[in-house]
Amino acid sequence: GQDTRTQRERIEDLTIPNRETGTLQKFISNETQVILWDTITDLQERGLPVWIMGAKARQVGWSTSAEALIYDSVKMNPNTRAITVGHKMKSADNMFRMFNRFYANDEQRLPKVISSRKELQFAQPYNSLITIESSKDVAAGVSGTYQFAHFTEMSLWDDPETTMSAFLPSIPYIPGSIFILETVVYEGVKSVWWEEFWNRTKEGETRFTPIFIPWYILSDYEIPLLDGEDLYPYSEYEEWGQKELGWTDEKIKWRRLQIRDYVKEGKSEVNFLRMYPSTEEEMFRSSAGSFFDFMVLGDLRKEAETRKFAIGSLVSDASDPFCREMPSFVPEAKDITEGRWLIYQYPQPYDQYVLGVDTATSYDDSDYSSIDILSAHTLNQVATFHGLVGPLELGPEAIKGGRYYNLALAGIETNGVGQSTFDTMKGMGYENLYYRKGKQQKIGTSYPKDGFYMTDTLKGSVVHELKKNVEAEIVTVFSEAHFREMGRFVKTENGKYEALQGANDDRVISLAIAVQMVSFIEPIIHRFQTVTQDAFDMEDDDDDFVVNRKKRERRMRQETITGY
Repeated sequence: GQDTRTQRERIEDLTIPNRETGTLQKFISNETQVILWDTITDLQERGLPVWIMGAKARQVGWSTSAEALIYDSVKMNPNTRAITVGHKMKSADNMFRMFNRFYANDEQRLPKVISSRKELQFAQPYNSLITIESSKDVAAGVSGTYQFAHFTEMSLWDDPETTMSAFLPSIPYIPGSIFILETVVYEGVKSVWWEEFWNRTKEGETRFTPIFIPWYILSDYEIPLLDGEDLYPYSEYEEWGQKELGWTDEKIKWRRLQIRDYVKEGKSEVNFLRMYPSTEEEMFRSSAGSFFDFMVLGDLRKEAETRKFAIGSLVSDASDPFCREMPSFVPEAKDITEGRWLIYQYPQPYDQYVLGVDTATSYDDSDYSSIDILSAHTLNQVATFHGLVGPLELGPEAIKGGRYYNLALAGIETNGVGQSTFDTMKGMGYENLYYRKGKQQKIGTSYPKDGFYMTDTLKGSVVHELKKNVEAEIVTVFSEAHFREMGRFVKTENGKYEALQGANDDRVISLAIAVQMVSFIEPIIHRFQTVTQDAFDMEDDDDDFVVNRKKRERRMRQETITGY
């Protein structure tokens, strides 16, 4: 007779090995898998494709769930095709064995076609197929059309961007289609792509539904206390976990023992946080350690997520490139933010503004240009521009931003191609460019030099000042994207300040330059000390740093995050 069970009921009748004992048992959904089933049901009831992006802790059972979902979907839908893609051939082999186990223990299994390839094909009249591939085969998705797909361990793939671009046209975005991406966020260059795609997904720029699965949801991740055992004292982080996330003593004990084992194996505590994250921010922590305070950034970033802003273009008289009239802001309904102005606060009549520019060093899609505008009075970030714009095109855009904000003082990084941006703005008659002082051979004389020249030594001082001002909330940053870049900004072992490999720091630099420009605004009273290029001190002396606004209380500092 016709199978009247729901898809979840059919899946939970499948047989899988127990993770600890290896013995076969019925599929019993754990807490994280229930979240997946509920999300799938919600999307299906709303008539939407089941496209899900899962970022998760280790061994929560999502890969098994996705494979079971693929198996059941192909079995119940004749003439359909599915593909599962793992990191290496070894992971592909594991998935192939899982499908064969589902089939061998399925009491209502269909006849299959015998094949020497890594595939499971149901015979006629069903004629459905599951193909298993390794991510090494970049062209895996271009050989046909698929209705169901599962990509796993994506933060380890050599080139996830190319693979996704090749595969996306092969699976139609229609009701009934299933596409699940999931991974533990392993550290490395490839994880930067996953983080960017994750953030785009959260912002609604992809077709996937994002789901974050922290470790503490799973009941397996806890250890009973012995009679009379007391875990006191708790670290600040553990107290935060108890208060905000509902951690029990059993979960804290499990976590402490896991961290101890990680350290014994020579792994870092940061690596543990990535494998077993409590928050989304922990997934993307670098073992090199963020230059900016990780927990402070996390709090500020959450606040920025709720900040409203307008997206649009600044438009001036197109017939006159030298037009000196104030441009108009034209809002756009599109959610595309790249190559657009993001306005957080409109210009005020009597306010003074500063502008920092970081120019892309190349015309490829790996480097971006960035503009930041701050109010010199409130020290609020009021507008940003970010896009794949070359140095010559960036000049007119910076001019429009500067004129829109009351002829803002423009600090242009003039290293390399940035000089072209400066020359363009100067040639088009921008009236408020920053010039640094140059030394003459004759003692006591100086002359103006173009723009802000960022040497490696000066960069260290400039980003230290940015760090202090942002973390003390003297400078108020509204852009979530800026906080993401700050989280990937590090001080390397050789003493350089830069983004992690595969990441960008253009927003960090443009914001840092804008902060420096405040000290050159008159008659604004200086609210904090900045570094000038005439003389600067590399010593990180908090005593010389003026804080006029009380710092917020934070639950902990980066060095005490794990309590060890």
